[in-house]
This record gives sequence, structure tokens and C-alpha cells, in this order.
Amino acid sequence: MRLFAFALLPILAACSSSADNQVDGGSVLDAGADGARTDAEVVDAGVDAGPIAPPYCATEHQETLAGGVMVTVCDVAFDSPPFVHLPVDTSAEGYDRPYGAFTHDAKSNALVFRTRTQDYEIDTTQAWVQAESMSDSLRYAYFIYVANAIGTTVNSVTPVVRIDDRVFQRMLAGRVYEGLASTRTDGDPPSFAFTGLDKPIRVRFEGAPEETSTDDSTGFPRYAIHAVIENATSPVTAGNGSCLPALSSFGESNPLADAAAPANDVRVLRHPNMHGAFDDVITWAWPVGTVPAGDNMGGGLYISPADLIVGAAPALNNASTSPQGNPASGPGAELFLVTAGGGESCTP
Repeated sequence: MRLFAFALLPILAACSSSADNQVDGGSVLDAGADGARTDAEVVDAGVDAGPIAPPYCATEHQETLAGGVMVTVCDVAFDSPPFVHLPVDTSAEGYDRPYGAFTHDAKSNALVFRTRTQDYEIDTTQAWVQAESMSDSLRYAYFIYVANAIGTTVNSVTPVVRIDDRVFQRMLAGRVYEGLASTRTDGDPPSFAFTGLDKPIRVRFEGAPEETSTDDSTGFPRYAIHAVIENATSPVTAGNGSCLPALSSFGESNPLADAAAPANDVRVLRHPNMHGAFDDVITWAWPVGTVPAGDNMGGGLYISPADLIVGAAPALNNASTSPQGNPASGPGAELFLVTAGGGESCTP
């Protein structure tokens, strides 16, 4: 059993007495128009005041972690970047105390601690990193922290804000991707041409994730978001105006040939630390019956907490996925963001 302690960072919130404002045992705070917290609100809340910060998120509540550390839970992020608002970074007792979160360097894919001004390289064997990435509680994938840093080295972190999984999933809502999927080949069970991606496909994410959690296998509730394969059974226009044939028109080579109704539903979950090496991905479940077992996985739509504290929204341009394990066990797909047009009925 691992035990680890964190310094308590005071978390400030205006509390409501309404029973309707309870979420996961904490009091909800709606930031309102200006999002300001007053000293009076802090005193009324019975919280040790400390430095008053603006609300981190548009809607938030407080929860207490094991060991008694109180954190803010971001239920609904702000509408534009930075999606989470943080206090000013400080320095004390020879340490810099920047706010930040774990993410991956875009070029090397190495794990880094990203603040609003710089990236700190991370030694993943350090005890404090291991404590944040225990298999039954992958806190690094959900939390924003305040760090103790000297120079270019982070020595420890204290959790400040937990991001509700639905905050990440809402950022996929309404997005459209187009590209190619694998051809299905004969066999029992069927196989798929791993390098034969030649079936045009258009996928549109629904407007919101599910409100009921799927599981808490990462230590925190996960929420699925669904997407619709728009040309599963009927032809539709692509973003460039061309007509995408219905996948069903390809007969046995249709990658969804064995799908049960609804034959157009894709289920996407965020899955940090998939294989225990900080390989952060999303899982992509094709319509039920498409493959005997297993989901696809890909990293292009994974959103980290660090993406929420910087001044630009994550690009999320690439929704490509591939089967786990045997590359011929399911349809692979190369999918790229469509920014406008398409989705209308057409005749090939």
C-alpha cells in the first residue's frame, strides 16, 4: 500500500444552501458574469481564506481527497481558452510555485509538466510522479497542480483542480471527421486489410457525452461520447462537396458488414495510461458486431488537463485509430477534421 501526503492548498468557494446545487457531495459554484469571489463569501463559507482566486471554471464544486486534501472539481469549463482560469504563479522559500499539468511533448512524446510559460522535463521514475500515476488512481490525467520547482526541475506537486471527464469529452462534441476505413475480407471471424484503407467514411460526434458514467477504471468516473457514421447506410456529401457512397453499398467488403443495429454508432472513451507507460489515448468502439472483440485506439483526440490552461484550444485534427493487438482484427481508420460542409443526402 502506498501512502503519500500533499500540502493543503486552500481552495475557496462560495457555498450554496440549496440541495439542488449538490454535485458529488460538493457545493456547486456558478461563476456568473464576472466570476469574482469576495472576502465576505469566503468568510461565510467557513473556509480558511488565504489568497482569493477567481473561479477556476464556469461551474465547479469542492471535494476532499484521501488524506483530507480539498480540491476544486471543474464541472463545466469556460467557453474559450484558457478553459480553466488559474491564479498568478508565485515563488516562496526558494521555490517557484507554477500551476500546471501533465501532458506529452508534441515532438518527442515525452511526459512533461506544462505550465503557462514553460515545460518541465519529468523523470517518470520519481516517487512523486509514480504517486500521481498509480494504476487505480491516474490523477495525472485529471488534475491541475501547483508545483514546487527549482530551475528546470519539479520536485513535487499538490493537486488543486480535478477536471471532470465530461469536460474533456464536450470538446469533441459536434466535430466531424472524414477519411478512409479498412476493407473487410472474408473469413470466420472476418479480418480487415490493415493497409487497405479504401472505404470512405464520415463521422460526426454527438452534441454531448453521456450523463451516466461508464466506469471508474482510471480511479475517476469516465463518460462515453458517441459519434454517428453518417454514410453507414446512406450516401452523404463530404466537406468538399463530393458524394460519399454508403458503406453498406460495398457488400461483404463493408467494414461494418457484421454490425448490429444501430449500425452507425461509435462509442469513444478517454483512456489514459492504456498500457501502463503513460500512453494516453482514446478508445474507439465500432458498432456492436463489427468485430468479435476489442476496440480501436488512437492518440489524436486525447485531451490532457494541460490543454485547458493555455491560450489556444487543442487542435484535435486527427481522429485516426487502429485495432489493439492484431492489426487485422478490426477496421483501422484514418480520419481528419472537417471544418465546414457536408452531411447532406446525395446520389453517387
